[in-house]
Amino acid sequence: MAPSKSRIKVAVIGAGAAGLCAGRHLIAEPNQFQFDIYEQQDDVGGTWRYSTHIGQDQYGLPVHSSMYKNLRTNLPKEVMAYPGFPFEESEGRSFLHHTEVLKYLQDYAKHYGLYEYIKFHKLIENIRPLKQEDGSVEWAVSFRDVVTKEKETYIYDAVMVCNGHYSVPYMPEIEGLNDFKVARAVGGASSVLYLTNLLELNLLLSERGMPKLFVSN
Repeated sequence: MAPSKSRIKVAVIGAGAAGLCAGRHLIAEPNQFQFDIYEQQDDVGGTWRYSTHIGQDQYGLPVHSSMYKNLRTNLPKEVMAYPGFPFEESEGRSFLHHTEVLKYLQDYAKHYGLYEYIKFHKLIENIRPLKQEDGSVEWAVSFRDVVTKEKETYIYDAVMVCNGHYSVPYMPEIEGLNDFKVARAVGGASSVLYLTNLLELNLLLSERGMPKLFVSN
């Protein structure tokens, strides 16, 4: 899309649920906005993309998804749906498997034509303000292609940070934790729970709330 001073240039960081929602509203005002959506993964979906990789993905990036193999939503689909875009009929079921939520997000992106605006495999490395002579501020968005390793910087009028709050785990500071030797470290109830026999091991579940209950059962 050719730059236009008559439109506001927006960078959206992340193509998960929040980033797609942002894109859907930006695309609804084509005379006011032009935008790019940056996503480091292969497809849309964010935390709803289940991965069998442990620790790092195929590009050497940390696996941040909290999905596990048999996860189902702990909220009904009627609450989770975007306004005006309901989930497909699911035979009366309100609590869906994570694959159904991912398909819903993919369908949402296709329905509103968002895929052509998404720059996949792009890892944001820096965002910095550029103050202009007239007092306004532009934003330099620097990113790296995780496949080719090529780095670029684009300038935008605004940035919408939609990478969610699941991408960086909270690790408490516990004395001696770094020296603690474990046979396996499992983050985010990942697929290792279903690929490895853990029946004879002592496990510590540091998750709180409903996910811990699901995993422990």
